[in-house]
Amino acid sequence: MKNEKNINKKKFLIGAVTFIAVVALIISFFVLRNREKRIEENKLQIEKYLSDLENLENEVYFNSDYIASISDMKEASEKAVENNDLKELVSINKEIANLYSKAEQEIARYNELYTVLQDEMSRTVELQNNYFAKDYDTSKLNQTKDRVESALSKSDYLEYEQLYKEFSGQNDALRDFIDNALNSTYSVETNTNISKDYPFAVLEEDIPLPWSFKPITKQTKNHPTWIIANEADVLDEPPYANLFIDDTSAEYTFDIHQAETKEITVQDESGSLQKALVNTEVNFDMKEGYSIDQYTDLNERPAYLFKDKNEKILLALKNYDGEDYYVLYSPQ
Repeated sequence: MKNEKNINKKKFLIGAVTFIAVVALIISFFVLRNREKRIEENKLQIEKYLSDLENLENEVYFNSDYIASISDMKEASEKAVENNDLKELVSINKEIANLYSKAEQEIARYNELYTVLQDEMSRTVELQNNYFAKDYDTSKLNQTKDRVESALSKSDYLEYEQLYKEFSGQNDALRDFIDNALNSTYSVETNTNISKDYPFAVLEEDIPLPWSFKPITKQTKNHPTWIIANEADVLDEPPYANLFIDDTSAEYTFDIHQAETKEITVQDESGSLQKALVNTEVNFDMKEGYSIDQYTDLNERPAYLFKDKNEKILLALKNYDGEDYYVLYSPQ
């Protein structure tokens, strides 16, 4: 009985050892297979990153300092594959992935800066063409603009970031100056298809016939109390206007056109004098058959149309008492 127990015990031990050995072999097989799979995956991933980096090298803003590092990593990865060194491959894969991400982000950022610097160049031109820019010292802005042009033409991208900070800041300063100057004027810039050349323009279609204007404040009897314009009663005559002074008026033809920006002084609703900028000139010309009187020359002086800060169109006529300001008339 004792011998039989010993035999069974030996059989059990042999079976257990055999089972453990088989399990160990299976585990080793899968571990080895998984290791080989990971080596292959990292190898392929590294090859892809190397290929992508090679494509990035064709970009204008690729940092050539990275080329030596890429070459070293390529050589190290080949050696790691040869030695089946998974740990080294994983490390190289992570390192080259970081380098690719860094290079890609840098290129994207420099392309973005290239675009915004060009936008700032256009912005500078637009701002310097503004009427109020003549009162602002743009020498520093011009110097920066020249540096930006040089950097862009030479693709000197390492300068882009700092140049953008300087350039945009200087443009902002000029924009603030212009905005402050605009806020101090009675007129406002208008949004028309000719705003680039005539920023304060009023278009004829903005005041379709018939139209009627009356003074915003009381004036002396020498001033028009009502100004109207109508289509002619016949097909072969142009529209006409009347400037009623003491309830009478000759008929005037009129012409509305745009002119270079001009600064005039106007009298506001409270009687105070303010500065207004205008582009739209109106010329009244008395029709034949009417008698010239003391008001004819005064009526035929250039008048102006502009918009105030409430977007209301106003007509400005030079004072009829010899004062050096314009009387404002609002539409009725």
